[in-house]
Amino acid sequence: MWLMGGAWCSQHLMEHYRFTLDEAFLAETAYPVIKESCEFLLDWLVEDPRTGLLVSGPSTSPENAYRDDEGRTLHIAMGTAMDQQIIWDSLTNALEAAGVLGIEDEFTARARGALDRLAPSQIGPDGRILEWDQPYDEAEPGHRHMSHLFALHPGHQFNYTDTPEFMAAARKTLESRLAQGGGHTGWSRAWIINHFARLHDGDAAHEHIEQLLAKSTLPNMFDNHPPFQIDGNFGGTAGIAEMLLQSHEGTAADPVIRLLPALPSAWPSGAVHGLRARGGFEVDIVWQNGVLNAAEIRSFGGVPCRVWCPVPSRVSTKGGDVIAETDADGFATFKSAVGEVYRVVPVR
Repeated sequence: MWLMGGAWCSQHLMEHYRFTLDEAFLAETAYPVIKESCEFLLDWLVEDPRTGLLVSGPSTSPENAYRDDEGRTLHIAMGTAMDQQIIWDSLTNALEAAGVLGIEDEFTARARGALDRLAPSQIGPDGRILEWDQPYDEAEPGHRHMSHLFALHPGHQFNYTDTPEFMAAARKTLESRLAQGGGHTGWSRAWIINHFARLHDGDAAHEHIEQLLAKSTLPNMFDNHPPFQIDGNFGGTAGIAEMLLQSHEGTAADPVIRLLPALPSAWPSGAVHGLRARGGFEVDIVWQNGVLNAAEIRSFGGVPCRVWCPVPSRVSTKGGDVIAETDADGFATFKSAVGEVYRVVPVR
């Protein structure tokens, strides 16, 4: 039995707030559910006697198994990677939501204390992220699930700014699983597309879009598991959006927007309109010959915006006033106002 499904579902409520900045929804709908989910997690966590850190368990890594030192195939362990990553995500979401709502109470103190003591993800001796609490032999090295990469996607714990070592380990983990035959279902392929998008590898993501369409899509465009399973359809389109725009770094009040973070060479020129970004932004992007041509960012929340551009660029208002330029790392930061539109163009 795997008990993290409720916590994972609660993530969607926080994500709805991050995209819309709807504080009434956060206060009345999202936060009560997120809090109750975390109350369960706080009661569920136990102290690892070896480290003093908090771990989930007994638990599993969904549908997978490992072999212990005696060669037995087992499914149960303490502190499996997906559990720990979902719990980190849940506690982080709860504390961010509480901060927005101005809540500081006994629950937030317990959540913050548990987050500080939560056992982190681990990188094994071979450079891959450990799926289990120890570097056990894998019973199925090419397993269809990528559970221990939740922190890469759909979570937000791993990114190149804060955890570059885990991004490198995530890539090695993903490539190893694929080399052993992973990704043989449509929904699994959709995970892979999103993971490579978060790794900023557009060509690899595009390769798996082609595989999704060639091997796991029925004539009516339904994803086949088999049989039909909507995960591949929704996940595949989500991956395409992630290739063109990302905003999972930062918080709802201080988001980071990345333009064309994983543009594949197979899409040399194109445009996308109306993609939503966290922080209450809507984004249009045009590119030509593999390079950003222009982007427009509309603000519905009035929060500061930090935008990353793949080429040196400047940000201007509708009136043409330049308000920001990218720094050496490709970021331009500016204050936004509700209803205003900001234009991003390369420096020519």
